[in-house]
Amino acid sequence: MSDSAQDLVICNGETRDINSDKKSQAKNMKPRLNYENKMIMAPMVKIGTTPARLVALEYGADIVYTEEIIDWRLLRSTRVENPVLNTIDYIDRYINFPI
Repeated sequence: MSDSAQDLVICNGETRDINSDKKSQAKNMKPRLNYENKMIMAPMVKIGTTPARLVALEYGADIVYTEEIIDWRLLRSTRVENPVLNTIDYIDRYINFPI
């Protein structure tokens, strides 16, 4: 059997070239985030607010995560641009507090 014949497979009654599938998948893949030798601020409830994440970045964190978001609070929030921090904030309409 030739090398090119070994790269052919039958999938759902259709003959396909394995290598062409790998090439098309590689084109659609996004680059992965590299976590090696990184200072990471893990997601934390109540302290993962935007100002805390910005301070962590200033003090050398490479990657920071947002705090836990509760879905029903996000649904009842209003999107507000924060010109001081140059961020987008979501304010809970019922308690007037950023989530």
